[in-house]
Parts: sequence; C-alpha cells; structure tokens
Amino acid sequence: MNSTALFVGTALLLALTGAVSAQERKVPEATVMTGEGIPLNLLDRAKAAEGPILLVLWATWASPSVALLQKLHEANQELEKDQKIPVIAISVDVRRNRGKVHGLFRSHGWTFESFLDPNETFKKALGDKALPLVLVVTPSGVIEAERVGYAPGDEAEILAAVRALRSPGSGRVEDAGSSPSRPRPRPHP
Repeated sequence: MNSTALFVGTALLLALTGAVSAQERKVPEATVMTGEGIPLNLLDRAKAAEGPILLVLWATWASPSVALLQKLHEANQELEKDQKIPVIAISVDVRRNRGKVHGLFRSHGWTFESFLDPNETFKKALGDKALPLVLVVTPSGVIEAERVGYAPGDEAEILAAVRALRSPGSGRVEDAGSSPSRPRPRPHP
C-alpha cells in the first residue's frame, strides 16, 4: 500500500469518526426492571421528566458508586423541593443481590428512583463502561454529559451540568415540560 492511499484512508476514517461523534447521543432503548420485576424503558422514563435527570449506573460492590449516590443524596437534601435534581439509580447487581440494593437504600435513606439491570443490558448498550457511570439526560432523551468513575468532589461538576441545562436561556432543554404527563413507575425499595 502506498503512502498516499494510507493518508487518504486515515483522513477518511478521521472524518467519519468526527461525523459520528458530532451526532446527538440518545439514551438507548434498553429495558431495566423495577423492584417488582416490571420492565421499564429508560428512554420513555427520560421523556416523562420535566427537566434534565441524572441516570447513575452503579453496583453495591463498587464503593465509588455508593459514595457518589450518598453525595448526590446529601446534595439533594440541602435543596428546596423545586430545585432537587432527579436521580435514577440503576443497579447492575445480579438478581440474587437485589436485597443488598434494597438494604443500602434503606440504611442510607436514599429516596431516588431505583431500577435493576441484572443482565447489564442497559450498561452494555452504553458501551459497557466502568462504574459508576453518570449520564445527564434531557427530557428528549439526549445524553448531554457523561462521567465514568467517581472521586470526592466530582458531584459538584455533575450537579453543575444539570443546573446549566435548567438555567433560562441555556437553549439546551427547550422541550422541558413539553412531554405528555405520564404516570411514573413505582420505584423500589
């Protein structure tokens, strides 16, 4: 292969990669389960929101995941009711660990919506990344921001990303409140 063909091929690959990354990324249409075992499509759940939400993929065995959820819980406790950030926690623990998920929610007093992804269907649809995985999602299902992993202090940046989408004039969440009112599934525990 001559160097000109290699250069053209590389340039074409880079151009295609740039075009793909410039497209909007949406929440995959993968199904998770409620605590009662009822399937739920997270894209539909995001569309039912009145503003941006945080989707947090986590596991009971991943201590950074538990630390992040605790910090998000504490941050929400300090906010007025209308300023709270909706957090949806999606555990990738296997079904037999469902009791551990419930136990952590009870012992920490977490009030987030919580769902299960025991087969990691949703996690795999997102590229099977490390935990915790945090997505800032608009009501149209667009993933506006993503963070993999957690270190103390990261929660401030995560919450700032949601607040930026909520702020008037940001132009990023023009569809907030425009989705039809839908009943929300009952979270567990």
